[in-house]
Amino acid sequence: MSSIIISSRHMELSHSFKEYAHKKLNKLPRYYDDTQEIELIVEQNNGSGIELEIVARAKHNHTFVAAEKNEDVYVCLNKAVRNLKRQLRRQKEKERCEK
Repeated sequence: MSSIIISSRHMELSHSFKEYAHKKLNKLPRYYDDTQEIELIVEQNNGSGIELEIVARAKHNHTFVAAEKNEDVYVCLNKAVRNLKRQLRRQKEKERCEK
C-alpha cells in the first residue's frame, strides 16, 4: 500500500476534492506495483489559474511526475492522473520485456 500526501499552496482544498483525489490516486499502484508514495501538490497562481503536480515515487529510485495547468482543479487532476497512468504502464511494460 502506497502512502498518499495531498498538499496545497496559496489556497484551501475542499473536503470533497480531497476525497475525490484520494479515490483517483489510490488506483495508481495497480498500474505499477512498486509504487511507494504518491504526492499531490495543488498551487493557486495569480492570473494563470491552478497548477497541479503529482509525484509518484517507486522502488529503485524511480520517480514519475505529471503536471497540469487549468482553471478547474478537477480537470487538472484528471489530466495529470491520465498522464501518470501512461508513464506507469510504460515502465511496467519495459520491465516485463527485460525479463
